[in-house]
Amino acid sequence: MDEEKKKTVKSNGVKKNVKKSTSNTGKKSANKSNGKKYNKPKKNSNKNVSKVKTSAKKPTENVTKVLASQPEVVETEVRDELKVEEVLEEKVEKVVENEEPVINEIQVDDKKDSLLDGNVSIVAAVVMAFLLLMLFVSMYSDSLFNKYSSGWDGKSFLVEKSHVHQIKCDEIPNAITGAESFIYVTDAKGEDEFNLEKKLAKLINERNIKNNFYVYVLNDNCGPINVGNSVASVNLQLEHGLDRVPTILYYRNGVYMDKATRSDKQMINDGDFAQLLDMYEIK
Repeated sequence: MDEEKKKTVKSNGVKKNVKKSTSNTGKKSANKSNGKKYNKPKKNSNKNVSKVKTSAKKPTENVTKVLASQPEVVETEVRDELKVEEVLEEKVEKVVENEEPVINEIQVDDKKDSLLDGNVSIVAAVVMAFLLLMLFVSMYSDSLFNKYSSGWDGKSFLVEKSHVHQIKCDEIPNAITGAESFIYVTDAKGEDEFNLEKKLAKLINERNIKNNFYVYVLNDNCGPINVGNSVASVNLQLEHGLDRVPTILYYRNGVYMDKATRSDKQMINDGDFAQLLDMYEIK
């Protein structure tokens, strides 16, 4: 009996020990599950990074190994690149050399254009100045020309300024052969006649009879006008001549018809000539 008790006691002790061991292992697993120790994964990650870094270095090492193992290939590639650069430089130099004369031509053309523009502007300025000068001279001469002076004696304003045709004594028969003709007989003396001719010029242009209007100045060798037997009186078809000048004679189809006169024995004016034109309905 005593031996059996001992065995039972021993067996019980073994059981207790087994329980303790199981309890301890449970505690250890519990401690692990509670997350107290996580250093191992970090070590593993660092190792992986180091592996990546070392693996990243491998390609460059491989390239250097390849380049070291093939120096001739590297030299030929470098030489080819240098040749390409030299060819490009030569092409650039040729292009620059070709462009230099073109640039010079463009610069020369620009200079020519600028010179031409300058010359044109100078010519235009000179022409403008000349035209202004001519305008001033013409205006000044007109102002002088339209004023009477002693230089007008023996000259007709109608002839000099209005360009009416002046005839001589022997030209009278041909001048009056038209359908309607007018002859202004004058001695072209004095300021009054000068002013009369200025007014007549306007009326002649208004009635459009310039081509049929003639000026006969009494300064030739056709005899006196106040007698009927002089050459001048005969050619003018005046039986008794003229007792007063200036006057305007009217002819139709080569025949003397009438003249511009005044009843007060004063010198005629442009109004007297207008009455003569209206009388014969010459518009």
